[in-house]
Amino acid sequence: MPLPSIRPGSLQLPEFQHPVFARTQAFMGVSSGQLNFRGGDEMRGSPGRQAGFSLLELSIVLAIMAMLAVAAVPRYMEEINRNRSRVTTENTQAILDAARAYRLSKGAWPGGASCINAISEMVSQSPAMLPSGLDVNKYNNTVSTSCTAWTFSVDQSIVEDWDGVLANNLPGTSIVNASQNRIRSTIGIPGSETANDAKLSRVAEQNVELNRMRTNLLLGNNDIKEVGRIEAVNAAISGLAEASQLRVNGVSQFNGEGTFQDGISLQKVVQENTSCPKTGAIARSSAGVILSCQSGLWTGSKGTLDGPYRVSGSSLGAWTMCTLNYGSGNSKSLTFSNGNWFYSGSGTQVVYCYK
Repeated sequence: MPLPSIRPGSLQLPEFQHPVFARTQAFMGVSSGQLNFRGGDEMRGSPGRQAGFSLLELSIVLAIMAMLAVAAVPRYMEEINRNRSRVTTENTQAILDAARAYRLSKGAWPGGASCINAISEMVSQSPAMLPSGLDVNKYNNTVSTSCTAWTFSVDQSIVEDWDGVLANNLPGTSIVNASQNRIRSTIGIPGSETANDAKLSRVAEQNVELNRMRTNLLLGNNDIKEVGRIEAVNAAISGLAEASQLRVNGVSQFNGEGTFQDGISLQKVVQENTSCPKTGAIARSSAGVILSCQSGLWTGSKGTLDGPYRVSGSSLGAWTMCTLNYGSGNSKSLTFSNGNWFYSGSGTQVVYCYK
């Protein structure tokens, strides 16, 4: 009984539609529609009916494709896992970086005391510190977070043989459960990592040594700004020093000329003709008269006084000098207090004062 005739291209095998066999079909120069059986007249070699494969040829093609698939599938799976590993590494590092920034900004780890909800809390910030979707990794496993007072950790399960790859790619990462291919990535409080022990922390640390500079600070002629208070033993300034107020508690020395754009108020009060410590020193009397230290005594100016002016009353006012002429009556006197002259007595008052 002759075999039934099958029209070329009528037998479409679904296996041939898979992308794995696309390269083989292109290499052989045939499409999946050309993979058909020859039977009937084709088997008898009828002229002009040579299209298609025989069963033997088809078996050979299938064997070749099977071998190509066996060789190609592991390579494709490795490429897929490599891409998964790369993206998972980037996402995990993004979570750790966001947690570090959150700690710097708010002084605490995200997600409460145990940091269980750290990812969702960082996603909910405005602006968001993380994109959504990082709570499940590229291996379709849940990403969990936890923390202590000093550390923040990210736990996740990978796939066999790739947990070690991620542990090597992520700093501070180790395999915590080999049977579940589970890894844990951990960071410390910003500035507390061992690698930063030799660097000056930009945040206040419990270990004050991490905030202390142990060498000269060279700024390359750059500015220091936003300084609240400077405490120093000595300061050597070669250029201009500007200050709205200047207070000096010790001895000051000017080696050059001093220019004052306003008045000078002397607060050193001494009594004229009393001893003074250093020749050339300047002070004032209680009346505001400028006195200088001359030959060991506080001495006023010897210039001409303006006067005399005859004054009366008990409170005479502020004068450089006043004299009393007794006239009639007894018990007359002049006193000087707080820069002003005062008169007391009875009878005729004759007082002359000088400016």
